[in-house]
Amino acid sequence: MTVKEIVKDYLGKNGFDGLCSENCGCGIDNLMPCEDCDTRHCKPSYKHICNGRENCLFSGFCEGEGNKGDVCYSTKKPEDNHE
Repeated sequence: MTVKEIVKDYLGKNGFDGLCSENCGCGIDNLMPCEDCDTRHCKPSYKHICNGRENCLFSGFCEGEGNKGDVCYSTKKPEDNHE
């Protein structure tokens, strides 16, 4: 079993959607996509969908540019997000 498989298993069993750190985020289905991925600062995270604000609340953790409909990741649960 690899570290990636262990992390993926942990995230799934504990209700998380992926990982995020200061400047990136990734989903459980595309975990650690970078070849030289540095996961030392990653934390378990939840998926959010940007709501169309000019600057997405989670733009640093998005798989896109923080535009409407982009998938982003945050350590806050979606229901904790009071936009």
